[in-house]
Amino acid sequence: MSVSVPAGAGQLPGEALYRMADAPAADLRVVLDGLDDVLVVVGLDYRIQQANRAAQRRSHEGGEILGRSCRDVFHCGRPCDSPDCECPVPTVLATGDAVKVTHIHDGCGDEPARHVQVVASPLRDAAGRIIAVIESM
Repeated sequence: MSVSVPAGAGQLPGEALYRMADAPAADLRVVLDGLDDVLVVVGLDYRIQQANRAAQRRSHEGGEILGRSCRDVFHCGRPCDSPDCECPVPTVLATGDAVKVTHIHDGCGDEPARHVQVVASPLRDAAGRIIAVIESM
């Protein structure tokens, strides 16, 4: 990736990238909402704590998804406990490592079933304890 710098600006291209790292949280929110991939933070109680706009769009029932269980939002209320739909959260919590699984999301109503790859990673507090799981799909 290259960064264009106006002539005479006196900046190295890398400086613009470093400034992005210091951007306020609102700017980061714009970036996350610009993703086409679903990005959610799932709490230890399996409820969605944070979500980008793609997650909201892909919700089966529509409406607010924060505070709702991930299975209600993405699996029509069915738990992820079949061989075709392994929930990655317990594995992340048990191992502390990121995990990648492929789900078959059954369609709700007239929606067709589809294969979805889920990458789940631990979200840790300052002491290193897992406080939630980040999922992208």
